[in-house]
Amino acid sequence: MYLLWGAEEGIDTYELYRDGKMVATVHREAEDGIPLMNVRYEECGLEPGRKYEYRLRHVFRNGHRGELGTPFYGLTRAKDEETQPCLIRKKVGID
Repeated sequence: MYLLWGAEEGIDTYELYRDGKMVATVHREAEDGIPLMNVRYEECGLEPGRKYEYRLRHVFRNGHRGELGTPFYGLTRAKDEETQPCLIRKKVGID
């Protein structure tokens, strides 16, 4: 599952929670020293045909952690649907 969200000014790190458990720390990427506007994360090995709840927590540059954000949801494809293999399991910035 690919997750994509808009980066916020002054935030370079995000904690990603799935179903109430922190699953990743995602860092905002930069290109030529300029922070990218969106952040993408790929999750592999999820159960087919299942709905997952995600939340983000901002980690500010001074180390302060914000509140958990509003939940958003992702639904994995059914097992019999054509899927592409998971190639990476890391953060990737996109502009």
